[in-house]
Amino acid sequence: MTVFVRSILSILAAFSGLLLIFGLIYAMEGMTTRVPTSGLRELAIASVFMLPWTLLFCSGLHDLASAFRRDWLFWAGIVILVVSLYYFSRNTSFARSTKAIMPLIACLGAALPQVLRPISGIYTAVSVLFAFCGICVLYFVGRTILIPGRSFATPVIACLVLLFALAAIAAGVLAVSHRSHRTRTAIS
Repeated sequence: MTVFVRSILSILAAFSGLLLIFGLIYAMEGMTTRVPTSGLRELAIASVFMLPWTLLFCSGLHDLASAFRRDWLFWAGIVILVVSLYYFSRNTSFARSTKAIMPLIACLGAALPQVLRPISGIYTAVSVLFAFCGICVLYFVGRTILIPGRSFATPVIACLVLLFALAAIAAGVLAVSHRSHRTRTAIS
């Protein structure tokens, strides 16, 4: 049951984080100055930037597939993730090659631990890393929430930030507790 809850929390944290990231990208599209860069560099930066988010999403998919013992759930989720990344990146000012290749590279990199089982511990590490990110987000956003007169730009942004932070923290805690439980069971 904890694996199922952790999978849902990881997917929620990743998806809310992706919505925030693409919201930031869309907000910056209105800037009049754009630093010129080569297509290959833009592709590399965008792919590396998206990889942690897709890893977190795939971590949740991995847990979901493990909970139901159905590998097709993982691959169906990957298809949904690729389609979502294509949908989100279609309105960016990325080069067409970046729009076409970046979602595939990020998703293939995130699916690699599913294919190579010995490195599947990366999914737990990513969950813990994002739990620390969630704690940092709550720390810095806490003043905005608690001090009267301060607020977010919109209530949707506030909900996404809080959803990301709380889901990431809970998924990280469940990942650590599940890993320690498996370690104790293996030792006994």
